[in-house]
Amino acid sequence: MRVHTTLPGSTSFLILLALADGPASGSDIQKQIIADTVGVYIGTSSLYRALRRLIALGHIEPITDHGRETILDLTSKGRKCLARETKLLQIMAVTARERVAQL
Repeated sequence: MRVHTTLPGSTSFLILLALADGPASGSDIQKQIIADTVGVYIGTSSLYRALRRLIALGHIEPITDHGRETILDLTSKGRKCLARETKLLQIMAVTARERVAQL
């Protein structure tokens, strides 16, 4: 059985991670991604394309709309996805350390 993954390090994973602290607007998510990754910048169009995709998948949802700024939050499906992806990232980090040590 194939399991859908957001691929750790991908825009989708970084958005889910940014929302783990609570609801946020798109611009706040963008700032949190920069802080979490020590400088990785996701362009606005890429960010909003990923946000629309995550809404369609049911991983995040708009909870309020303040004019031009929509506040988004993780759904229970999004929390489960983030937990699964975080576990995958931990496994990948161990594998990477082992392989790098052999170089």
